[in-house]
Amino acid sequence: MHNRLEKKGGKIVEEIKELYDLYHDDLYRYIFSLTKNQHQTEDILQSTFLSALQSLSSFQRRSTIKTWLIGIARHEYFSYLRKNPMELGLYELTVEPGDIDPSEHELSWIILQELSKLSELQKEIAVLRLFNELTFAEISIIIGKTENYCRVSFFRTKQKLMEVLQNEAD
Repeated sequence: MHNRLEKKGGKIVEEIKELYDLYHDDLYRYIFSLTKNQHQTEDILQSTFLSALQSLSSFQRRSTIKTWLIGIARHEYFSYLRKNPMELGLYELTVEPGDIDPSEHELSWIILQELSKLSELQKEIAVLRLFNELTFAEISIIIGKTENYCRVSFFRTKQKLMEVLQNEAD
């Protein structure tokens, strides 16, 4: 009996290690895009994998594992903010003149300025689509809105960015 549990436990450990190896970088980038802080990101990432481990048996395969993990990471981020209300993240994203040297990174500067003007939900949709390369279906699962809502929101955000970039080019 004990041998069977050891074998089963070893298999679970291998599966968790595989999940970690496969999705660590994607989750790190997503969480960092929210926190802009390495230590907070690492704390939330650790909580994400711990929560995933605890709820692995309840994963219902309605989405990809990556989408499921990002959903857990999002939940852990908001839990972290509730416990640490003074912490800043994506939702308080502002661009200060000294943050980026406009002469070196003019395009990045313009994009960051425009992203800082978006609503919280628009920022999150843009980050998930552009930086995490998720589909609109996956984004809709994570944020709890319809796929069409995500498409329209992203389209409008993209249009705003294109308009601003076009005006800058003129």
